[in-house]
Amino acid sequence: MEGAVYHQEREAKNKETGEMEVRSAGANEGRERKNIWGLSVKSFRKSWESWLTVTYEDRQALISLSQGHETETAMKHYLGLPFKAEEKRDIRLMVEGWGA
Repeated sequence: MEGAVYHQEREAKNKETGEMEVRSAGANEGRERKNIWGLSVKSFRKSWESWLTVTYEDRQALISLSQGHETETAMKHYLGLPFKAEEKRDIRLMVEGWGA
């Protein structure tokens, strides 16, 4: 099953319907997953890396490695994003202290 390693999912038979369904395993077992904020792990990671990149330009290699990327991947997707000066100030406040 795709994603089983990352999401600890397993297939189980629904007692009411008798149909097989994917359920969370481990600590999240039995919990319903909903994206109520419109934010996914992928979009958060991309935003976080972009914010770190624009704030700590001198730490590109460390940022890339901390996200599991090669420097080439980071350069292709995260460097040179067109943040406005006001956005950069806000971002700097949100990531302050990273890597300290």
